[in-house]
Amino acid sequence: MIREYSVQVVIRMPQYGTITRFGTRFAGILALLALLLVVVPAQAQVTSRLQSGLVTGLVRDAETGQPVRYALVLVAEQDARAFTSEAGRFSLSGIGPGEYSLQVRQIGYAPLTVLLRVVREDFVPAPAPLIVEVRRQALVLPEVTVTATVCLDPRKQEHSVEAQTILDQAVTNGERLLAMAKEYPLESTFAVLRAGFTAQDSALWFRWDTLTSHSEETEGYRRGRVTVNRTGRPAVIQYFLTSDIAKKEFRDNHCLWVRGEEVLDSVRVIRIDFAPGERVGSTDWSGSIFLHAATGLLWRSQAELTKVPKNSRGGLVSATCEVTYTEIVPTLVHEKNADCQLQLAGTEEVLRREVFRLLNWQFMGKVPGR
Repeated sequence: MIREYSVQVVIRMPQYGTITRFGTRFAGILALLALLLVVVPAQAQVTSRLQSGLVTGLVRDAETGQPVRYALVLVAEQDARAFTSEAGRFSLSGIGPGEYSLQVRQIGYAPLTVLLRVVREDFVPAPAPLIVEVRRQALVLPEVTVTATVCLDPRKQEHSVEAQTILDQAVTNGERLLAMAKEYPLESTFAVLRAGFTAQDSALWFRWDTLTSHSEETEGYRRGRVTVNRTGRPAVIQYFLTSDIAKKEFRDNHCLWVRGEEVLDSVRVIRIDFAPGERVGSTDWSGSIFLHAATGLLWRSQAELTKVPKNSRGGLVSATCEVTYTEIVPTLVHEKNADCQLQLAGTEEVLRREVFRLLNWQFMGKVPGR
């Protein structure tokens, strides 16, 4: 959901320098600047003149004027996204003439969307940079505690202003994880313990291993494809990823509820529950996401399978997975630990457990903020 916010947008024309002349040649430009030098609604349309298909700009704090580093700037229509640098600057390439939704997302700030109209003018020697101001947004718990557990139609779900603010921050966390996976791919190495247990909680087998994964290879949520059953063997599971909540397909099929504040491992967190809608007839995920109450950063996620069909020998009965996160770049997090358990039926092995511990990671190419 896009909410209405205000943003101050300034388009600078570098080819004219400081505009102090008032001839007819500059009348149109002065009129445009006069319009844009006021606070405008987030849904207002801003015109950017460019030559090379490059949109550049600066994101800064509306109150302090300081640059906002590692803010996510994206143009959904072009699948273009980038994080701002340490100086708050961003650059998006391949943006041809047209109308776009320029979105800015950062933890602790109100999400912002500006309608951007890009036109091509050959006489412009350099892209006209945008200056976008975002406003801080505190997380305030709703006065009414939500107790609903049944998800009827996620597309018709309504939230209070306070709850929507918290949900916006959860989605922002997911969007930033998606952006990092696609635009700044990571190679991560985990230590993995896999083990199988009997009904008496005795280990049948166990194995230590290492797993190296690449973030851009992760498929993520697809309705109806959470599990793939195999005769006589455990199903292949597409585990829930917190970045899934940034995807329209996930939010169209899941309700989200702000449950309130809890304490996990001596840390104050805000709990958000999710569950599939009634019209989702296939196996899917329900669970909880926990945000750090002070910063709004993703702290932990828990998920379990729902609507698991009965299977034959060796079939899947249930699955749960808990993931904790760690901050690797300011306001950017990465999976730190994961503990996943599969309950099986029809064989001596009734429980399979997989425990992951992050050993190291590295960006495979460009690095956020550079």
